[in-house]
Amino acid sequence: MDAVLVQQSHAAILIQQTRALHQRQVIQKENLRRHCFLLLIACIICQVSALYYQFFLTPPPKIPYHTSALTGQAWILELMTGHPDRI
Repeated sequence: MDAVLVQQSHAAILIQQTRALHQRQVIQKENLRRHCFLLLIACIICQVSALYYQFFLTPPPKIPYHTSALTGQAWILELMTGHPDRI
C-alpha cells in the first residue's frame, strides 16, 4: 500500500514538474517573440531615420551656374546678350 502511495506521489510531482517546465518554455517563447518584435521595430525606425536624413536633411547636389567656356570680352558679350533669366 505504501509503495502505491509513493508511486502516486512521485507521479504527482512529475506532473507538476512537467507543467512547470512547459510553463517556463511558453514564457521563454513569448519573451523571444517580444525581443524579435522589438528588434524588428528598431530596424524599421533606423531605416526610416536613414531615409528621412537622405531625403530631407542632406543638401541637394550643387548645379554649376557659370559654365561658359568663353573668357574676356567674349564672356562679357555673352553676359550682356545671353539668356535673360541667367543674369
